[in-house]
Amino acid sequence: MLNALLLISAANAQVSESETRHEDSDIAKLAAITRADHSTIFFHGLIKSGYVRDGNIQIMTLKRADAPSPLKCRGEAISRDGTRIAYVTTRDEARGCHIVILDFKSGEVMKLPDTEVSGSILSWSWDDKEIAYVGGRKLNLLKQEYMGPGAVVAVSLADGRQRTVAWLPLRIVGKPPGEVGNLLSIDWLHKRSELVVDVSICVPIRDPWPGTCRVEVHTLLLSSENSRVLAVGGEAAVSPVVDHIAFVAQDGVWVIEADGSKRRRITTVPSVAFFLPFFKEETGWSKVVWSPSGDRILFNTIIGEEFFNNFYLVDFKSGKRRQVLKKSLLDITAWRGR
Repeated sequence: MLNALLLISAANAQVSESETRHEDSDIAKLAAITRADHSTIFFHGLIKSGYVRDGNIQIMTLKRADAPSPLKCRGEAISRDGTRIAYVTTRDEARGCHIVILDFKSGEVMKLPDTEVSGSILSWSWDDKEIAYVGGRKLNLLKQEYMGPGAVVAVSLADGRQRTVAWLPLRIVGKPPGEVGNLLSIDWLHKRSELVVDVSICVPIRDPWPGTCRVEVHTLLLSSENSRVLAVGGEAAVSPVVDHIAFVAQDGVWVIEADGSKRRRITTVPSVAFFLPFFKEETGWSKVVWSPSGDRILFNTIIGEEFFNNFYLVDFKSGKRRQVLKKSLLDITAWRGR
C-alpha cells in the first residue's frame, strides 16, 4: 500500500489503548458489512484511515506536497467506481492548491495542475468523467490567500477543460430566510444538469437577542442562473441508482426528489433516554452515505462535546433502523461496490 501522510492523521496524538481497541472493533464491524454484500467502505479514524473491501482491511495513506504555506489545501473524494481518490494538495512551489488523482490499484498519480482549488469540497460526476470543486478565485502570492467570490467549477479528467457551473455567492430564487454563508457540500444528479449543494444560512433571531442569527443548513438545487431551496437540512447525498436526495434534519433522515416532490422521512433520530439526557443524539455534523445499490443508508448522530458518533444502518424502503457503531470516532466517507 502507499506510505505517506494521512489526510486525517493522529500520528502525533496521544491515543489510549482503549481507544485503539475501540477503533479496531469498529473497523471490524464495517468489514463484516462489506463481507456480507461484497462492497467497500472508506473511513477515517483517530489512528487508522483507509477502506474495508469485501471484509479485508486496507490502510490508506496519501502523499501530500506540504510545502511551507498558510494555505489549507485539504479535501478528498472517492470516485464512483471506488478505484481512485481525488485529493487537494499544495503545489510543489507553494503557489496554491490543486487536485491530484491517485489510482488505488496501480499506485499511479495524476496531477490536475490547472485546478486552482480554494475550498475543501470535491465531488465526482456519476460517470467519473468530471470533478466539481470550489475554485474561480485568484491567489494573492504576497498574502498567500485567495481573493474574490469564487465559483463552483467542474474539470474534465480527459482533457483538463474546465467549466463554471455557478458563481459564488449563490443566487437563490425567492428571498432566502437569511444571509447565505459558506458552501458546505456538492453532489451530482444522474439525469439533470443541476448540482445538489448544502449552504449555511444565517437566519435572523428576534427574541431574545434582536440583531443576531442562528446558522441553519439548507439543501439547494444549484444551476448556473438561479438556485432554489429544496429543504432545511444538510449533508445531502444523491442515491447511486436514481435522483433520490437524502438529507439529515433535526428530526431524522429525509428523502426528496430533485424537483422537490415526494418528500418523506426515512427514519427518525433515536429518542433520548429520560435518565441520560446528557447523551442526547444530535444531527449537527451528521452525514448520509448510500449503499452501492441504493437500498440502504448509513447516517450518524453526534454525542456530546467529544463528538462521538453513533452510526445507524437504515433500510431505504422499510425505514427499519439498527445501530452498527456506538460512540465511535470513525468518519465514514464513502460506500462503493466491490
